[in-house]
Amino acid sequence: LQKEPVKLRSSLANVETTLGSWKMIQEYRMSESAAEELGTQYYISRLYRNTVEPGWPILNLHVAYYTGQIDVVPHVPDRCMVAGGLVERSPEPTHYDLNVDQSDWREDPYHQIDGVPFQLGKARGLHEVRMPAGDIVVRTSEFLDPARPEERIFAGYFFIANGRLTPTPGGVRMLAFNPREKYAYYCKLQFMMKGAADFEVDDFIDVMSDAMNELLGEIMLCLPDWAEVQDGVLNNPTDT
Repeated sequence: LQKEPVKLRSSLANVETTLGSWKMIQEYRMSESAAEELGTQYYISRLYRNTVEPGWPILNLHVAYYTGQIDVVPHVPDRCMVAGGLVERSPEPTHYDLNVDQSDWREDPYHQIDGVPFQLGKARGLHEVRMPAGDIVVRTSEFLDPARPEERIFAGYFFIANGRLTPTPGGVRMLAFNPREKYAYYCKLQFMMKGAADFEVDDFIDVMSDAMNELLGEIMLCLPDWAEVQDGVLNNPTDT
């Protein structure tokens, strides 16, 4: 199922380093071998700290963009974190809804996806941007670092694929590699936090929700506008 590539509208490197109360404290690039294993050169890996809630754990954010590839199974924490030496505490990943404020979103009067209007939200308080369709659900697991057993480590992720949301790799294959679609892209948003012994999964979801209120619009400014892809406006190979 080879699909045509579609370019990013803007490099992921243009995601703001200050997002509301979240401030980037470190950005890092993977080794050449790790980037090759990741399967894309279009990614960001950053650490953010919340300046209003200093007691919150540091947010480890990883965003990776894929296009122009044959049907693949995305890399996810379920496998790669265990390969990195952590032990999975969760018997299996669990899905949680993120509480993202949509009070200022409005229906797109001109463009639809899957028979319903796109939702228009705001990025940086100024730019109106089409948001991905579907519920914002994160696939979450807990891990243990044998060297620091007192820590609680949570990792979660979801995907944006062809303008739609899904929490699972299987969902990516259904959305991005739909035989009816000529073009395909998907973007993985992955989060990890390390907390004290009293840091619970509900705390992890609350912190992620707060971060996503600022981050989602930023990411959508970078990703292809699927309405424009459908209209044939954005259909060139990725060059950013």
